[in-house]
Amino acid sequence: MNAISKDFTETTLSGFIRYGYALILLGLGIHLAHNARHFLGEGFTGDLSILNMPTIQVIQYILSILGVLGAIYTAYKISTNNPNSRSSVLPYIVLILMFGIIALWMYSIPMAARAH
Repeated sequence: MNAISKDFTETTLSGFIRYGYALILLGLGIHLAHNARHFLGEGFTGDLSILNMPTIQVIQYILSILGVLGAIYTAYKISTNNPNSRSSVLPYIVLILMFGIIALWMYSIPMAARAH
């Protein structure tokens, strides 16, 4: 392995380790948004819907956006701790935004309830 590819591998790995904590909030927000459909739309028995689907979609959007904003804020705060990494935060913010857009798009697609 030459020196350039070794440096790239080390900086890429260290970047994922450093900014990986920001993805926790993104994952939490998207996971809560996904499960909101199950908890609020299916009820405990599958027949008892607590809220209607448009209301649940708004809750899903809010939870996903909060996850995206929390992840971006966390990535920004991580970058302020290391002045050399301020420019390296941009790819992670783009990645967070891409995952957030995909999640918001997925919540706009109708989902059929599972048969239990």
